[in-house]
Amino acid sequence: KVLIAGGGTGGHLYPGIALAEEVVTRHHGNQVVFVGTERGLEARVVPREGYPLETIRAQGLKGKGLVGFIKGLLALPVAFLESFRILQRHKPDVVVGVGGYASGPVVLAAALMGIPTAVQEQNALPGLTNKVLGRFVRIVFTAFEEAGSFFPSRKVQLVGNPIRRKLMENFLRSRMAHEKFSLLVFGGS
Repeated sequence: KVLIAGGGTGGHLYPGIALAEEVVTRHHGNQVVFVGTERGLEARVVPREGYPLETIRAQGLKGKGLVGFIKGLLALPVAFLESFRILQRHKPDVVVGVGGYASGPVVLAAALMGIPTAVQEQNALPGLTNKVLGRFVRIVFTAFEEAGSFFPSRKVQLVGNPIRRKLMENFLRSRMAHEKFSLLVFGGS
């Protein structure tokens, strides 16, 4: 059983969805549970993709101003308690943080409980949560070589970004149907 923590934005969530697809495809007995917040993108996307979602009351700390920062700090003890309860209830074999403030309490609680932990960093410049978690997790999976310098080198594995099955199937289908292939990439946080 794999517990995937984080979200908030598609940049964090969709690589987690791709990881979940791979985990359940590898063996029929594998299970994935997501942990996020009720406000993040995961609240809509994860159930639609068919995965269970647990929520915690974590809030962001960075870029929220003084009042937002204080609210975020005050929410941390509750988020940790909720994280411990979720971990005790689901008893995952591994916990993977995909970034975003919801991943912090869950991955840190798992590390404190002795559950194997990892971070999947999708960006060349890691966010605050993944930078902090990199000190506590067993392994950090990076998509870009540049990201490795933000984590202890012995923990870093350069693996690239996981890609959702729908995107791969669409790519393969379009390659068979057309000789010309176009790709539009946009967005970012």
